[in-house]
Amino acid sequence: IRLQDQAVFFDQAGGERIYPASITKVMTALLVLEAMDSGKLTREQQITAGPTALQDMSPKASTANLKPGDTLTVEQLLYCLLLPSANEAGNILAVAVDGSIEAFVEHMNTRAAELGCKGTHFVNPHGLHDPDHYTTAYDISLYMTEALKHELFRTIIHTATYVLPATAHQGEQTFYNTNALISNFHYSGYVYDKCIGGKTGTTDDTRDLWFVGYTPYYTAAVWTGYDQNEKMRTSGNPAAQLWKKVMSQVHEGLEN
Repeated sequence: IRLQDQAVFFDQAGGERIYPASITKVMTALLVLEAMDSGKLTREQQITAGPTALQDMSPKASTANLKPGDTLTVEQLLYCLLLPSANEAGNILAVAVDGSIEAFVEHMNTRAAELGCKGTHFVNPHGLHDPDHYTTAYDISLYMTEALKHELFRTIIHTATYVLPATAHQGEQTFYNTNALISNFHYSGYVYDKCIGGKTGTTDDTRDLWFVGYTPYYTAAVWTGYDQNEKMRTSGNPAAQLWKKVMSQVHEGLEN
């Protein structure tokens, strides 16, 4: 999608319903940022993780090692949500915005409809798999574009490394952006200077891999999928590789 006028520049299977995994966190972050705009939350507001922080977590879920009783600022929780892709941060922020995870999920679906999403339905704020939790590449581009209007969101997804101070249950931690187009920590050879920021997503069975990102001109969502019972056998994130390849061609000849 062209950022200047929201025109669709390229679309291939953009309306196909697919499980979004951690791309869900773009919508979660958007609602938190809008709560900050309305004065409901502030960047430095202290939030203490409640009993639902670890609700529905799986052993393999991406995490920032947060536990009930830990206290962090809204900004720190957003960094946890978007850099190490901490699922529990999504639960904690959901309660901070709407009082419960269930109310926040309803809020997510309402906001998606307002943005024009036609093929999206959320059941949680983090993206852990559920057959009724789905979206489309086109819809992702819509809520990604909306989130990009917020300076803090742009700053966080452009950050390669973030140090989280010690909490009640964990010492100081250093997190690295899961976006290999920004950081070489997880995979080398991906960094792309036109990519200002983005978000990755992978389902538990590694059959669905997402990357959504933006450049000075465009935002785009890419999905690479695998047939039933077939898992990813390559290193890195092929969605990010494909995103870089396509956007390099799109930007060829442009000044920046």
